[in-house]
Amino acid sequence: MDFSRFAAQAKAACAICMEKIDALACIRTIVAEIFERDPDTLGPETRLMQDLPCESIDLLEIAARVSQRAGREVDDEALFLRNLRALVAERPGDDPAAVIAANFPWLAPSRVESAVADMRSPAPFVTLADMAAYLDYLQGC
Repeated sequence: MDFSRFAAQAKAACAICMEKIDALACIRTIVAEIFERDPDTLGPETRLMQDLPCESIDLLEIAARVSQRAGREVDDEALFLRNLRALVAERPGDDPAAVIAANFPWLAPSRVESAVADMRSPAPFVTLADMAAYLDYLQGC
């Protein structure tokens, strides 16, 4: 498969998302480039660590490309929900959903609830939709 066309699609999609139109298209094309996948095979619920052959070095590359295309530095802790479990653990008497909602305001209430459930598994659970929601949040969408 010729993945060179995805580079052009990524630039076009990211130009669109930086105009506050479609952050998910931007994230999908960045991830598709890195993992040499057709962006159409990646959905909002695609999980980086479980559904793709993603390793720590790939997370650095994703964050760098998102920052580059966004034209601003992104917080990779926030982009990948890295400190979510730690924040909840620091407040054992508080409702986990309330802690997540307060610290990750870009996550929809339904995603906050599913994140609470996802915390039962030790695996990282960030989705492309989570990353797109963070990008939208940064853009003020």
